[in-house]
Amino acid sequence: MAWSSDWWTNGWNGPVDPEQDEFIKKCQLDDASITFLSGLPENVKDEVKRSVCPAWEEGLSFKRFFEIVRDIWLRQLCVHRDRRVMKLVESAQEDDLRVVMMKFDPTRTKDGNVAARLVSFLSSVIRTSNRDGGEPFKALVPDCSVPERDVGRVLGERGTTMKNIVDSVCQAIGHERQHGHRPILQLAYSGGATRFELLLYPPFNDQQSFEKATDAVQKMVHEIMENPSHWAFSTCKRPPRLQYDDWTCPNRRCGNICFARRTQCNLCGAEKPTDWTPAHLKQEEGQLHIGDVEWGRQKRIRVMETKDVYKDLEVPEGHCRVVWLIPTETLPIVKGRGLHEIKQKSGVDTLLVTREVECDTYFGVEYVQAFCIGSPACTKSAISMIHNEASGRLSEEGFHELIDAIEEALPRVEDEFEQGFVALSLMELLNQEKIRDAWAKTKVLRQGTGLRTLLEVLNRWPEYFKTQATGPAGATVCRTAQLRAGGGQAQRAAEAREAKVKVQDYDEDSDSWD
Repeated sequence: MAWSSDWWTNGWNGPVDPEQDEFIKKCQLDDASITFLSGLPENVKDEVKRSVCPAWEEGLSFKRFFEIVRDIWLRQLCVHRDRRVMKLVESAQEDDLRVVMMKFDPTRTKDGNVAARLVSFLSSVIRTSNRDGGEPFKALVPDCSVPERDVGRVLGERGTTMKNIVDSVCQAIGHERQHGHRPILQLAYSGGATRFELLLYPPFNDQQSFEKATDAVQKMVHEIMENPSHWAFSTCKRPPRLQYDDWTCPNRRCGNICFARRTQCNLCGAEKPTDWTPAHLKQEEGQLHIGDVEWGRQKRIRVMETKDVYKDLEVPEGHCRVVWLIPTETLPIVKGRGLHEIKQKSGVDTLLVTREVECDTYFGVEYVQAFCIGSPACTKSAISMIHNEASGRLSEEGFHELIDAIEEALPRVEDEFEQGFVALSLMELLNQEKIRDAWAKTKVLRQGTGLRTLLEVLNRWPEYFKTQATGPAGATVCRTAQLRAGGGQAQRAAEAREAKVKVQDYDEDSDSWD
């Protein structure tokens, strides 16, 4: 939309807003500011017009007007104190922020976590704008190659050393998070040698950036080949599963596991012996080994029934188990390294998560299940961290008897004036023997079984129970309109979730979930 400097005198074909016209004249906005104002949501536009002050009447430049609108927009979304959001907003370009402010709709957030959805939306806009900067620059790194048998040194365990090379490239060209896609370093095999192919994305898709990246790659590869012992995880990971015809290199200094198709070791070049022993039959002291690495400790993706998961995840004495539901749209925020850090900081013994393709629909929202096992304090810390990062809610698993017992205990009347619900105090609920027995069977937060802990658990299901505080140590509980009338919905939901799910166990030696 193009605006003339005297558009309010000559007129235009669009609808007229006298209040907006007065605001534009008073603040002496330029063409860019008028265009930006016209594309803002109505609630943001109204708040900007109400916030006018005498200092604005001296005239606002586009940069100053943009900063004012940005601050008002962040305050309206209540994310101006979120460090993660503010860090991303400060690093984003002006054009990307303008697109987000005009197109972001907070009402489409299902779980109410506006900050998480804003981070995801802004990151997507940044990546899209970077792709619009042109085609990526792709070329082979000159004068840089390694023998095929030494590729393992460059790759490192699970690509650890390769990631260090990419990090050095990012540092050389000045790549930061707001620039979008990181450079990609690929291996190209030709004539028994391995060369390196660089892929640089905008705004570094030029010859000058490629020359800087080339110097970084050449320097890193030379250092790795000259001093491989200085690099942690500089050898390839052993194969996760041996084939019957795989053989072990006869060179004692090597001990490499070779594929059956090879006639010589790909590391040291030793010939395959005529009387070789299959690698999977190599045993020592009754335990299966691969070289000096004990076999049998590799973690696998297990496919089993949900009910078998609970049998497999036995809870030690004094520990508890909690099933936390993570929304599928916020799972990438904590997936992989994020969940590993949560496990380390909280100190839980086990942290499992179901696959996204086997998500669970709960009150119309799709969730993945996260299984936490540990001491009550560690478990509570873990679910608090997950909730702060990716939101979510507590599952009914393990609470069916307690929910059913409280449902039966809460009386129901037919008086429409009282909406059919009668509230009871927490003390009246705990005085009932059936509720006490059901509460004792729950394995969550077992260190506290008092009124405060019971109130905290009931607040996890606002669809079932409505609580109201009556004092520092008291509260009343009543039914809600969504609470099932005849009971049994929790049991039916549990039976519906008795489907096959793929549970992936986090491998502590890797950077992601297998």
